[in-house]
Amino acid sequence: MAIQFFDPNDPLDINTMLELTDDKVWEMQTTSATNTKGRASGLDRKGDEAAFREHNPRSALNITYKCYATSGLLTLPSVGEIVNGYHIDSWTLVYSPTDFPVLTITTHKHTASTGSHADGSCRTYTATVKLPAQYCIPIQLMFEDGKTKAFDLKNPGIGMRSLSFELTCTHVDETGGCGDWLAGENHDGVETLTAEFTGVPQIPADLAIDASWSNPSESVSEGNTQVNTRSLTLVKHIKHDGTPQEP
Repeated sequence: MAIQFFDPNDPLDINTMLELTDDKVWEMQTTSATNTKGRASGLDRKGDEAAFREHNPRSALNITYKCYATSGLLTLPSVGEIVNGYHIDSWTLVYSPTDFPVLTITTHKHTASTGSHADGSCRTYTATVKLPAQYCIPIQLMFEDGKTKAFDLKNPGIGMRSLSFELTCTHVDETGGCGDWLAGENHDGVETLTAEFTGVPQIPADLAIDASWSNPSESVSEGNTQVNTRSLTLVKHIKHDGTPQEP
């Protein structure tokens, strides 16, 4: 088999999955696969391994994409969705002041003869925040109702150094009598917004944050050879799709 360059395979076929055909398609950047197994081992009377057995093989994928659209909104998958047998565990969208947004999706698939997750078999979680398609970093994010601001930097004298949004949930896999995968399900969807500023915005005078977010961590950095900065991490727990979201 010849060595291949410059043409990574997309196991999720994300643009077909999201039904994207216009300028807001996702362009594949990288994909990496990691295969793992459990290993049962037993020792003999002298403390050396006498036997072993592997079980519950799985393949994990980490895939990155970019979207080059400069207006409108990004179309993003739901966490918990099953695509070609792969369960979408989480995704992270990272904005940069000097680049287009980068989407990283993590997935897993069970590869034993007992099978893997089937389409529609798990609860799914969809982001409640509208994420814009654009070069550089947005200073305002809206919730899905299109009326409520999730995040709003109001002071033009303060810059955005970075902004990332993560959507994840807790995934539980259960094994059968021989240690291979049997079933799986999801609970507790979580959105995490992480922002770093050039300058130290005051809340709410410079930065408005919707009350539905909690603020588990933040930091301020000052120095005699650097600009002052502030970093915030905001967290919001969401219900699975089909259940009314909490206010």
